[in-house]
Amino acid sequence: VVKRAGLKKKAVSSKPAIKVTVSLPVLTKGMKHDSVKTLQMLLNGRGFEDAQEKPLAVDGSFGPATLYALKTFQDSTRKLEVDGVCGEETWKALLNAI
Repeated sequence: VVKRAGLKKKAVSSKPAIKVTVSLPVLTKGMKHDSVKTLQMLLNGRGFEDAQEKPLAVDGSFGPATLYALKTFQDSTRKLEVDGVCGEETWKALLNAI
């Protein structure tokens, strides 16, 4: 098909894929940070709500509603410690769910 269409085969690169590393902070209750907004958006996007079954306000403030949703997420994975702290493993689980 490639020959008949007059196309050339594209050489496959032997270069490794680009690896991007992103460092996200450890988030705990009481913090105010732009990364808390990211956490809140990710939790909302996965359907995790506050104790009143309402979506989280994306305000960058890690309060009781965000804590509740985060612990619910951690418990749902069955692989994370349910500690209410968004550290490396919790970030990975949230981002891998995309």
